Amino acid sequence: MSGLGPVYISAKCRVARTDLRQLISWGGGELANIARVAAVVVGEFCHVGDSNTPHFVADKWILDSVQHNMIMPFLDYPLE
Repeated sequence: MSGLGPVYISAKCRVARTDLRQLISWGGGELANIARVAAVVVGEFCHVGDSNTPHFVADKWILDSVQHNMIMPFLDYPLE
């Protein structure tokens, strides 16, 4: 997960937020505490101001990325 940019994990995820944050950390990824600075927002759509638009993905994106040991395509994990 390194080189991806900051990842924000929403409290609205189905999987426990602390578990997802730990997976990102173990994978060498960077975590964001607020969505507006994130490159990827997991679990919800949210307003991020005028910054670059992040990728919005379902929490399964993290699980599959860890399982396959590679960053999975964002478009395959749309929010429902």
